[in-house]
Amino acid sequence: MTSGPYSDDTAPLAHSDVLVLDYLAALWAAGDDLDPDLRDELMTTVADYIAMRRAAGGEPADDPSLILRRLGAPEALAAAARRGRMPAHLRRPAPLPA
Repeated sequence: MTSGPYSDDTAPLAHSDVLVLDYLAALWAAGDDLDPDLRDELMTTVADYIAMRRAAGGEPADDPSLILRRLGAPEALAAAARRGRMPAHLRRPAPLPA
């Protein structure tokens, strides 16, 4: 058995994954006062958006910072959800650059 932070079947996260997880954690914290169902919907929608954009290959896969900037501050997304509307760019993702 391996001692330490990693077992034999896990690897350290890539820096790009850490950026995404930090963003999602900040979004979770910003939506602390949301109804649990709305918070779950917001988290799922944002996580799916990030995954879709990363898989599309428009931006470098190892640098999701453009995607995260396009999403805006986690606090702004939570505030929009609080007002009862999901931001339009999450409903209709911006077209990928040619």
